Amino acid sequence: MLRYLLTPFSGDQLTNHKILGRVLQVLYDEAIISGSVLQGVLKDTDQALKITLSPLSLEERTRVWHSVQKPYRLSLSYEVRVVNLDSTVLDQITPVANRLADFATPEVEP
Repeated sequence: MLRYLLTPFSGDQLTNHKILGRVLQVLYDEAIISGSVLQGVLKDTDQALKITLSPLSLEERTRVWHSVQKPYRLSLSYEVRVVNLDSTVLDQITPVANRLADFATPEVEP
């Protein structure tokens, strides 16, 4: 599991709110990332990344901003996990309907 703190740095608070609003929309709509969108060893595998909003408590926020020695800024916290997904593609295996056993009799030499 990885946790990310997203903090916009624009010129004014209204733009910061708009940026985070758009981030919320995109990450909500694309909460599971899989297939060819992934890169590296996860590309085109049955693995997926699940992105979820993970709000921080007031105490956690205070610790984060205190540790970087900056005043609090508007931010969102997300959690990213790797999840295993079952394939939606089913292997189509046709059952054997009939069989033919044809054994040739070996010729015996005198």
